[in-house]
Amino acid sequence: MAIQNRAWTTNDDYMTPRSAWEDIKDYIPKVEIWEAFYGDGESGKILTELGFNTIHQNLDFFENDRGAAVVSNPPFTLIPKVLERLVEINKPFIL
Repeated sequence: MAIQNRAWTTNDDYMTPRSAWEDIKDYIPKVEIWEAFYGDGESGKILTELGFNTIHQNLDFFENDRGAAVVSNPPFTLIPKVLERLVEINKPFIL
């Protein structure tokens, strides 16, 4: 779905389309990655289908630490807190 055709809502939980993951797959490290924001559950499935060793469980990101790197699309309003947490746990990331 093209961004310009997206029906925007008042929340900021937008799921990452397969095409976006495909666009960045060559930049994702070949380590165990944590797709830390569960959403509808599809991102973890897509990343696994693309060949990544993916942890994707419905866990609280702020209370857990999984994988060697975080590869995720968190809700935009949480970005400052997410960045603080990533620094706290010293985790490489792609957001």
